[in-house]
Amino acid sequence: MTRARAFPAATAFCRARFHMCGSSNSLHRIGCACFILANGRVCKKLGMVYELCASKTRETAGAFHWESEDLLIEQVNVHYMHGFGWLTQMCRNVTYRDCRFMPRPGTGKFTTSFADLIHASGVGGRMTIENCVFGHAHDDPINLHGTFTRVERRLDARTLTLRYIHKQQGGFPQFHTGDEVIFYARDTLAPLCGKEERYRVVKSIDPGAGGNDLKTMTVTFDRDLPKGNHSANRPAAKICCGECDIYGGSRHPQ
Repeated sequence: MTRARAFPAATAFCRARFHMCGSSNSLHRIGCACFILANGRVCKKLGMVYELCASKTRETAGAFHWESEDLLIEQVNVHYMHGFGWLTQMCRNVTYRDCRFMPRPGTGKFTTSFADLIHASGVGGRMTIENCVFGHAHDDPINLHGTFTRVERRLDARTLTLRYIHKQQGGFPQFHTGDEVIFYARDTLAPLCGKEERYRVVKSIDPGAGGNDLKTMTVTFDRDLPKGNHSANRPAAKICCGECDIYGGSRHPQ
């Protein structure tokens, strides 16, 4: 459970973990509908607004782009998104311009996203965020990242079973024919064999297909793989070659 608290008049907002069943927490009824949360140092100022959010429950994306190119999201006002925010996944050349992620004025609501606002995973080319305003998310305003998949099993000299490790990832294709992959040591993130050797994908059986569960995939490469990379300590990283620009006044209002 996460706890978010806001001071509407000052547009200030912060986020923290909270366990409703903790021994130091209690709820007190005042009148017919108002409650005060007592938790040590918290809840001391009038006007503070509390929101409770089950952060593990992210059933869907609030908005979703997938395997698309040359995207322009311009002059969009986002007042609320459920789930995982605006997810841009496995896309190329994406621009957010003059967008506002803020609660709708006059509604008495304070949350713009159940999780992140802009969440980009595996974006290639160039990602640009220009003149945007972010406020009142229950997680990151902007989260940009790639994905490591873990080597589970070596099926032959060129074929591996790979697995999504994060508990909230799975069910979508990670590799396509022609993609380039580099293997790293899990404990140090140093490339195997001392250099970033690239291997090209010639075949991929996606999660949920060909007997794979939603977390695993079977990937065949263009040449023999180095010995020893069948260990679970060897994650594989797809090369996205993405660049990101965040400029022109993109900001959080607080």
